[in-house]
Amino acid sequence: MEHEVYKEAMLYVFTTIKDNNLENWVMDSTKSNFTMQDQKWSVEQLGLLLQDTPLKKVAMVRAKDSMLQIAAEAMRSKIYRIFGTQKELQHFATLEEALRFMLPDTNPGQLLKKLKTVTEA
Repeated sequence: MEHEVYKEAMLYVFTTIKDNNLENWVMDSTKSNFTMQDQKWSVEQLGLLLQDTPLKKVAMVRAKDSMLQIAAEAMRSKIYRIFGTQKELQHFATLEEALRFMLPDTNPGQLLKKLKTVTEA
C-alpha cells in the first residue's frame, strides 16, 4: 500500500472515530505491509489527532511475524512515551483475541459471525 493511500485511510478512520465518539478501535492489519514511513506518520501525526478523541482502546491484529512484533512493540513504546497511557494500545495475533480484549463480556465467535455477515452484505 502506498503511503498516501495509507494516510488517506487512517484519516478516514480518525474522522469516523471523532464524528461518532467511538471509544474502541480494532484494526486488522494482517494483510498490510506498513512501511517505516507509515509507522512514523502513525505515531507522530495520527497519534496527535487521536489524542483529542474519546478513543480509549486500540486493538491491532497483526501478522505472525517476529520482525513485525518487534516493530509493533517499539511503536507502542514510542506512543506511550510521547502521549502517555490514557489510550491503551494492544497487539493481538487474531481478531477473536482483539474482540475479547475490547468486549470481555461478549462471545467473540458471535461477533465474528455478525461482522462477516455485515461485510458480505
